[in-house]
Amino acid sequence: MKANAKKGYFNGSAVKYGYKTKVVEKLGDKEKKKLTINKEEAEIVRLIFKQYTTCNSGAKGITHYLNSKGIMRRGKVWNLSRILYILSDESYIGNFYYNKRDKRHILQPKDQWILTKIPPIIDEESWETAKKILDNRRQINSAVASSPTLLTGLLMCALCGSRMSLETGKGYRYYNCNRYLRQGKSRCIGQRVRCDELEQAVIQHIHRDIFPRDRIKNLLTTIVEQNKVINEDNDHLKKILTKQIAGVDKRITNIITAIEELEGSLNYKKLGLRMEALEKDKLQLETQLSEIKAPITRMPSITTKQLDSFYEKVQNIFNGNEPKLQRMYLKLWIDKIWVCLPTLDICTKLDEIFDSIFSYNKNGWWAVQESNLRPTD
Repeated sequence: MKANAKKGYFNGSAVKYGYKTKVVEKLGDKEKKKLTINKEEAEIVRLIFKQYTTCNSGAKGITHYLNSKGIMRRGKVWNLSRILYILSDESYIGNFYYNKRDKRHILQPKDQWILTKIPPIIDEESWETAKKILDNRRQINSAVASSPTLLTGLLMCALCGSRMSLETGKGYRYYNCNRYLRQGKSRCIGQRVRCDELEQAVIQHIHRDIFPRDRIKNLLTTIVEQNKVINEDNDHLKKILTKQIAGVDKRITNIITAIEELEGSLNYKKLGLRMEALEKDKLQLETQLSEIKAPITRMPSITTKQLDSFYEKVQNIFNGNEPKLQRMYLKLWIDKIWVCLPTLDICTKLDEIFDSIFSYNKNGWWAVQESNLRPTD
């Protein structure tokens, strides 16, 4: 394969956008191929470079433009990462590298790359200009993106179901729909909101609606009642399944007894099939019985004083100036935050919240260092 690449032949990986394969030689049943320019796709590649280098369009703007015009990428919509990949790929100035990555797609040392010259689509000056712009923008954005964002990984766009991620520009930080950022407004109209404003709104919602004393107390009562019902239902189902298993065992025993007492006058084939069916029924019943959850233990009682103490600690965390600490507890207690501006729908992890309350009152986990923030088991 390496020798093939050194001679300029294509070895059969995914064909890069802007190119197509052409058979240049046949050796028996084997065909030797090389990459040639796909004229229609090459025009799109040149358009991408032109907009980026001379029209002051960013990769995101180019993504939006192509998708809004209905220009597809081999049947797929364009996204931000694909535009950035094209802008940084040396293949478009004629330098195609074989053996650049191993079978696990891990980048190989550069001395193991094999250069195969292919027809260029972009001149080297345009490619170098695009590279300089890319490098400059990466330096600017990395300084903004390196600071912690409180809600990354929790926010969901309620308009399209995609996650929301960080958007940077001119030193500002925003949360916006990831699908909008990657594929443009033809896929989702987006929801751009300043990070500090959305984070403040979430913290206020936590103070007001999630951790008030009365709400926690009512939820505890509800969970206790739900667990009681679950345990009762499980006990009833266990009795039914145990009785059914006993009935199957009795029928199996009757067949065995009949075989022993009436040997020679029985249809053994039918009895064998019946035994097989009964054993299968028994196995299914035993499987159902084993899948019933163990009884939910009675929750420890929580006094009003303990709830007040827990509430005070929560307020101290989210009123404080430790974003990393706040982010870790949000990850622990919050599942998703659905955003449909101007409203928020915060889905909590009730089990984790209750575990935190019980662990706090039992072990005092609030006092431990940041490296051990999660309640102990």
